[in-house]
Amino acid sequence: MDRYIRRCVDCLVERDLGIFGAVLIQGPKWCGKTTTAQRFAESSLSLSDPSGGFAALQLARLDPAQAIVGPTPRLVDEWQEEPKLWDAVRFECDVRGGEPGQFILTGSATPRAENQPMHSGVGRIARLRMDTMTLFELGISSGTVSLGALLDGDSVAASLGSIAGIAGIADLLCRGGWPQAVGKTTADAMRIAAAYIDGVCESDVSRADGVKRDPVKVRALLSSLARNESTLAGMRSIERDLGVDVSKNTITGYMDALRRIN
Repeated sequence: MDRYIRRCVDCLVERDLGIFGAVLIQGPKWCGKTTTAQRFAESSLSLSDPSGGFAALQLARLDPAQAIVGPTPRLVDEWQEEPKLWDAVRFECDVRGGEPGQFILTGSATPRAENQPMHSGVGRIARLRMDTMTLFELGISSGTVSLGALLDGDSVAASLGSIAGIAGIADLLCRGGWPQAVGKTTADAMRIAAAYIDGVCESDVSRADGVKRDPVKVRALLSSLARNESTLAGMRSIERDLGVDVSKNTITGYMDALRRIN
């Protein structure tokens, strides 16, 4: 039984596959990039697949051109683990004369500066941003309110529907929009969100560029950024708010690493 919940980005992927040779879907881990991409792919190469001693990753490193051979659209999952694949995809798009819909790439991080691809992919690879699930995708919002209409000054009649006041809104904020949390209790959904933060602090932020970072300071920075969400707080305010001894240069480095892991 197909339990896939249609995502807002689906129509954008379909659109860009009809225009560009390749489509890159970027976004945080666990937001559903691979699942969505698989809906459109005819074949796939997963660089995180441990089969055969990570045979897919080894092939990508030894022969990127051969690794992307397969029925199209061909999905290249977590392409940033071998950045040469980007240039291989870009080159293949050129060889095929700009034929659209050849490849789908997914990634939750940006390669280190020294491993950046040779070519930007402009004109060959379209970039799409995917995030966690919206209230509309979760079936909580009806989607009847138009942001464009609001900006045009139109009056909009809307209600919270099944959301029970402030407590219901707080519950939604705590749950988050992780696909893995669909159907789970709020307590379990919050544990999933906490596990994501744990992974960022303990591992991902250091893997972004190979620089070891203090998980305690990463967590303090994330807490400060959360407290200052939707404010005009600058770097100096963040530095004062951290509650731990961190230099301005260190904060800048941590912020850059967080951006690299989306």
